[in-house]
Amino acid sequence: MTYIDLRPRWLLILGFVLMCAAVIAGGLGALADMTVVLNGVKAKYLATYQEPMNVGRYLWQCSGKPSCVQTYLAAWQDPLWLRALHLSNLVVGVLFVFYGRIWKPEMLYRRQVRVASARTDVSKDHSMTQPKGTLQRMALK
Repeated sequence: MTYIDLRPRWLLILGFVLMCAAVIAGGLGALADMTVVLNGVKAKYLATYQEPMNVGRYLWQCSGKPSCVQTYLAAWQDPLWLRALHLSNLVVGVLFVFYGRIWKPEMLYRRQVRVASARTDVSKDHSMTQPKGTLQRMALK
């Protein structure tokens, strides 16, 4: 396995690690902050209607309203630089995975065979040509 170029595989692994770090760290932080808002809405609903709220229906209705979605996005309390870090990790991870998938390096043993065959062709070309002046020397003898 030492003759195989492992750079694409390491690029894939690094890309997946960056994407997982971005999704897990950023996603869990956002989810925790948004859950606080949802629990507040559930408490107000319970106080108003004296019955538990159907969370699925609420989230379905909320996803269609830009103001509701904006409220949940504003609830994410991470600093702006940390959000930018999570987003950049996600983007760089996707690029690494993409480039690692399309990168097909030449295996070392194939390169050695190709270079050796080129050397053989060059040596054949040199051995097939006659040195200059050999015909004149043969005619003199």
